[in-house]
Amino acid sequence: MSLEHSLQQFLTTFQQLGANNLSPLSTLYTEDVVFSDPLGTHLGLDQVTRYFENMYQEVSYLQFEFKAAWLAPPHHVTQPWIMTFQHQRLPQKSINVEGVSLLHFNNTGLVSQHQDFFDLGAMLYEQLPVLGKLIRFIKKKAAA
Repeated sequence: MSLEHSLQQFLTTFQQLGANNLSPLSTLYTEDVVFSDPLGTHLGLDQVTRYFENMYQEVSYLQFEFKAAWLAPPHHVTQPWIMTFQHQRLPQKSINVEGVSLLHFNNTGLVSQHQDFFDLGAMLYEQLPVLGKLIRFIKKKAAA
C-alpha cells in the first residue's frame, strides 16, 4: 500500500470518529501505537482509545481541517491541521487551534507513531476569562 493511499485512508477514517464511533481507531493504529501530544503520551491502542473517549466527552463539537501534507516515503508524513471545537463548558464559543501531526506508517498502512504539536495555551488557558487576557497580553508584549 502506498504512503499516499495510507494517508488518505487515515484522514478519511479519522474524520468519521466521534463520541459514539471510536471503533475505527483499530483500523488506523497498531496495537502498540505510541500517541503523544502536549497533554501526554499514550502507549498502545487501549490507552489511545481511552484518550479519545475522554476527549470526545469534553466537547460538544470537534472537527479537523487537514491541510496539504508533506510525505517522506516510505513511512513518514507531516500533516498540518486546524482543529475546531466547542468545549461543553463554553458551548457558545468555537475554538480554533492550529497544529501538526507527525505520523509513522508501518508496512501494512497502520500508524505506529503519532505525535501532535499545538499551542496548549491557545487551546485551553487563553479561553479562560482572566487567565486568557493575561496570556494574550504577555504574548503581545513578547512579540513586540
